Order: sequence, then structure tokens, then C-alpha cells
Amino acid sequence: MPGYSAFPTLLLGDLHGNRVLLVRALTELGLLDADGHWIGGGRRLIQVGDLVDRGPEPLGTIELMMRLQQEARAAGGEIICLLGNHELYALKAAAGDHEARIGWTYNGAGADLLEWAARRSEAADPMLMPYPEAFYAEFGPSGAYGQWLRSLPVACRAGDYVAVHAGWTPDGPGSVEEANALPADHPSLHGLVWARRQPEAEIAAACERLGCKGLIAGHTVQTGILSSCGGRLIQIDVGMYHYGTWAAVGLDEAGAPWALVEGAEPVAITGDGLVPVPRPEPEAAAASAPEPRYSPGAVVRVYEAADGSYRQYMSIEGFGEMHGLAAYTGKLLTFAGGVWSTRPSTYFCQRVDQFARPAEPNCIPEI
Repeated sequence: MPGYSAFPTLLLGDLHGNRVLLVRALTELGLLDADGHWIGGGRRLIQVGDLVDRGPEPLGTIELMMRLQQEARAAGGEIICLLGNHELYALKAAAGDHEARIGWTYNGAGADLLEWAARRSEAADPMLMPYPEAFYAEFGPSGAYGQWLRSLPVACRAGDYVAVHAGWTPDGPGSVEEANALPADHPSLHGLVWARRQPEAEIAAACERLGCKGLIAGHTVQTGILSSCGGRLIQIDVGMYHYGTWAAVGLDEAGAPWALVEGAEPVAITGDGLVPVPRPEPEAAAASAPEPRYSPGAVVRVYEAADGSYRQYMSIEGFGEMHGLAAYTGKLLTFAGGVWSTRPSTYFCQRVDQFARPAEPNCIPEI
């Protein structure tokens, strides 16, 4: 049974600002020394996106990866970081896209804001949207983070596999090269960074189109390293930010995949199956979930641009679930370009309760 250092290629899932865990994982995988510098020689590390948001050090996590990329390259190795949906949020938010600013904030950008403000010895309130333009500028074309994020590929080959953040839907590009040439606003990017729970037939068709043995992806949190679709899909997002235990996939000299879980021996991935990662009991997490703040019939203000030119509200009609978590159901009402529009919506209760505010009376028209 090989040790961690025997794998020339390693793939790591979503980190969401957990810099401490990243350092621990890379050290135990034999890539960093005690001072946090690259000692992986010619080995290759692929991180599948979502470095930013939620955790205590999202900016520090980016900066660490930027530095290690240079150190690995100088030693004959390689670090590839892929673009995830959270990085895409950041790029679009920096460009002034209000929908992206909403989505980014509601999905954890407040952690980035707080770290940024603390470094400037400034106060910041992650509940108040939109955030300062100077913060968004850090992720713009001239910002240090923005320049680096714009250089990231969407997908890459890892031996006989293709690594991508989320999946590869039928409308996706026909090759890795085509995927990496897509602009940030291209609709085909959606499946690459957002796809979840794709049917086995779609995964098989994507692998045939790409000429690969399988996809290795993050994005959707699993209870361990999960191989499905006849081994054509290996999912490696184990909720490292949430649960504090690292896991990765290693490709051995023959290109065969192994599940690497902190504190455990490597396990060969053959066909479908789950290699579990220790985590809290779900019953304990569910018991600690607060009751929803709003009742059916409530109207809440989701977001308002500083000049009032863009406003969004949610009319709550009931309750449901999304990705196994409690969610409000209803409709979103958006004012943009001087026109109101509406669409059905399902949104996590916890995030609406945290960021939305009760709307003023008669703030929206009858639509």
C-alpha cells in the first residue's frame, strides 16, 4: 500500500478560506516543509476551485496558492487551481453585476470582506450590501486577486481524467481547451462550475466527448470521496471548511486513483463506492438549526444598489428544502433598468434570515 508521498499527482477539493487546513493537508501529503514552503519537487497538485469565501482566511488562502505556484514551478513541479463558482461570482461582482453581488454575498463573500477590512484596520459590516467599491476592485482586472483569478483554467487533464469544478453538461464545450477559452459570461460555463447530480448518461457522454476515463470534481459536498457512474465521476468536495478534515485523490504512477483521507491509509478507487471522511453526526447539526425567521406572506428586501437603480425582493410563499437544507419558496421580484420582473425562487432560510431585511410597505407593485 503506497504512502502519501508515492502519488505524483494529487487533487484537492473545495477549501473556502480554510488556510490552516490547506497547510496541514499539503504538509502531510509531503508537499510542504515545516515553514510552509514547497518540497514536492516535480509532483503536481490540482485544486478544483472555491478557494474563497466562508472561512477565516480566504484572501490568505489565495495568497498561499499564488506563492506556492511559483515555488512549485521553480522546483519543476506544478500547482493548478481551477475556477470555481465562487471565484466566478467574485469576478462578475467586481464587474458590477448586481446578481453576482447578491449571489456572492449570500454565499459567503462577507468572509473576504472582513479579512480585507481587517488588513486595512477598517470596520466592515458584511450584512450591508453592496460592499465598498474598493473591495470589489481587488477582484477586478487590475486587482492582485482579480488578475490571478482571471488566469485560472476552468478544467485540466489529470492523466486519463479531466478535472473540473462541478461537472460537464450536454451544452458544455467539446474539449478542455475549448472550456478554457470561454469568457466569464459564457453560458456554457454554468455547467462546468454549477452542475450537480448529473444523470449517469450525461457523465458517460461527457467522458466520451472528452476522450477521458472520468471526471474528478468538487462543488457538491459529499460524506467522503465518492466514485459513481461506473467510476466515471469521482467527487472530492468533502466539506473541508465545514468539518475540518482534509481528503484528496492521488493518482499513482500508473494513473490509478486512490482516496486519501487524513489519518487513514490510502484506499484504491475501483468502480463505484464511498470512502468516508469523519464528520459530526447529522442529527446534531440539524438540532442546532434555528427556526426560520419569516413566515409565508412576508416580503423581504434581498438587495438594493446604492443608487436604487437595482432592487430585489422575495415574496415568501412557503417552505421547502434545497440540497437537504431548509429553504424558503416563493418568487423574486427585481427592479432593473426601470422595469420590474418576477421569477420563482427557492432560497436557503439561513441565508435569507441573515442578509435580507423586512421590506417597507408597498415597496413592490402587484405582478
